Amino acid sequence: MALPFRRQPLGKFLHAHKLTHVEVALVLDCNPARVNNLIQGRSYPTGAEIAALEKLFSLPIHNMFEPALLKFYNAQDGREQGDSRTSFDIHMERARRALDDARRALDASES
Repeated sequence: MALPFRRQPLGKFLHAHKLTHVEVALVLDCNPARVNNLIQGRSYPTGAEIAALEKLFSLPIHNMFEPALLKFYNAQDGREQGDSRTSFDIHMERARRALDDARRALDASES
C-alpha cells in the first residue's frame, strides 16, 4: 500500500493546540522531522505514537489520520472498524488480563 503523501488532519490539531513540531516530538519520543513526515502523510504512525497522540489530544486516532495510514496498525492492533476505544484503552485491558492471569497462576501454585 502506498503512502498518501497528503497533509493529515494531525497538522490542524497541532495548530489548534498551539503546539510546535518540537513539543510533539518530545511527547512521541522522536525528532521533529518525524512529526513533519507524519503530518505530511509520508510515514505510518507506530503503535506507541498512536497511543501518545490519542492521549495528548484526547481523541481517537481516526480523527488525526486518514484510514490509509492506519490499515496496518488496525490489523496488528486487533481493533474492529468503528471501535471507539483508544489504543491506550486496548493495551491497558490486555495488561489487566495478563496481570489477572499471573495472579491466578500464582494463587494456583501456592495452594
